[in-house]
Amino acid sequence: MIKALIDTNVLLDHFVGNRDPEGYSGLILAAARSHRIEAVITSQSILDAAYVATGSRGTGLDCVKKTMLSIFNYVNVSHIDLFEIREALLSLDTDVEDNAQYAHALSEACDVIITNDRKFIQRKTPGEILMMTPEEFVGKMSPPTA
Repeated sequence: MIKALIDTNVLLDHFVGNRDPEGYSGLILAAARSHRIEAVITSQSILDAAYVATGSRGTGLDCVKKTMLSIFNYVNVSHIDLFEIREALLSLDTDVEDNAQYAHALSEACDVIITNDRKFIQRKTPGEILMMTPEEFVGKMSPPTA
């Protein structure tokens, strides 16, 4: 089974419909719910996505709470630890949050990081973790079995 780290922006897409009109984030979470992929989301991503969705994006707090509580039933929520933060801060790349997500995906033995951040995708070191947009990931997912 593929183990995928879902980046903050993909989670945010799930809360704010006009960010993801094709519904790729929902398809990815549905694949996790049906155990077709193992999804990992950091606790920081959950907090950041909830903050942005309920703040400037206008998504209702009750909707976000209900969705988050549901997601907890089928994704692995994990914490970025001190060693991963240290690695992120020592990286030559200047995007500390991306560095921390990448270090965490490595420590969790993820096969892929799903993100909308093109800069994050382009800076990746070849041969380590596959990085894909939600659209690319959905396009490569095998159809559900009956």
